[in-house]
Amino acid sequence: MDFLENGEAIGGDDVNCYLLAYELLTANSINDIVDLNTFKDLLCKAIENCICKDITKYGVEYVPMPSVIFTGKYMEFITPEIKSLIAAEKAILGKLQMEDGGFDITWKWYTQYPDEYEQARTWWRPRITVEKLLFNEVAI
Repeated sequence: MDFLENGEAIGGDDVNCYLLAYELLTANSINDIVDLNTFKDLLCKAIENCICKDITKYGVEYVPMPSVIFTGKYMEFITPEIKSLIAAEKAILGKLQMEDGGFDITWKWYTQYPDEYEQARTWWRPRITVEKLLFNEVAI
């Protein structure tokens, strides 16, 4: 919690780890380790700081979008600002979906290893597709 209190920016994967910790603490009624209300407030701020506000980058660049976090869970962390970003990402999902129904990665490796890149892309596409499909069902 000290790290979150410092207000340093963290990435989507880190935010998801903190959200899982919060979920486990609340699910097991563990209230004596941290103040869960304060923890929740800090997580809301961390999520708002993490999600890219420039919606022109959604689906074009490798930026943390709401779908990295909100795939049917953690709905209590959606603030009014996040609601508008969720709506913006949902508005472009149809343009990003490929003919096969899946979603592609939004990054490229500019290296000499094209075969390895294609393998990584093949492995990541299903995860991203599941995230986007679950996210699209999120009611805001």
